[in-house]
Amino acid sequence: RHGPAVAVPAEADAVATAISGLAGDPEGRRRMALAALRICDGRGAARVAAAIDPPRARDGRPVTLRPATPADAADLLAWRRDPAARAFARNPEAPSEEEHARWLVGRLADPGCLINVILHGDAPAGTVRLDPRPGRSHCPYEVSINIAAGSRRLGIGRAALALARRLVPEAGLCAYVMAGNSASRALFADAGFQPAGEPDWYAAPPLAAEAGAGVAGPHATMPAGAS
Repeated sequence: RHGPAVAVPAEADAVATAISGLAGDPEGRRRMALAALRICDGRGAARVAAAIDPPRARDGRPVTLRPATPADAADLLAWRRDPAARAFARNPEAPSEEEHARWLVGRLADPGCLINVILHGDAPAGTVRLDPRPGRSHCPYEVSINIAAGSRRLGIGRAALALARRLVPEAGLCAYVMAGNSASRALFADAGFQPAGEPDWYAAPPLAAEAGAGVAGPHATMPAGAS
């Protein structure tokens, strides 16, 4: 019922009535704000900068991100069902099509969730997702990376993590990396992630803080906390 804007006739009385109605409808204003965020999340400048100067995979092809859409449902499901991803997921059971459909609808409807398809050149190569962590001001996003089976060992995950951090340079990131996933632990450690005080959790400070301290940008790869 509530979109990102209210259309009213170009008449003073109509405008005044609309403003008065919104002033007394906090829930309506909240829904309008959420609808606006689904259209424009305020990360456009970061996406443009990444498109101008994208990191590259080991084969020289550029790695970029684009927001996921419902049309990506089949690819996302295939990546989530991949045995290598499930082996290091908190829930090892592969989702059904119905479960995946509900999950994707929820993620796409959440303006705080940044779910992106990783492109290797023009080809979809996996997904990187930033899930909000309410109340965790020091680390407001959890990052999850899942690289398609045929696109691994090319440095694509490393590039995707760097791009994800560039989307939210003001925010620290956390990653859940299960014991036994030694490759991901080593790579996240190389990216500047440190143990976060909770079992299997690792954290990195805001990219903006690292840049201010003269620290090189982050690098990581492999599925971590894939769901």
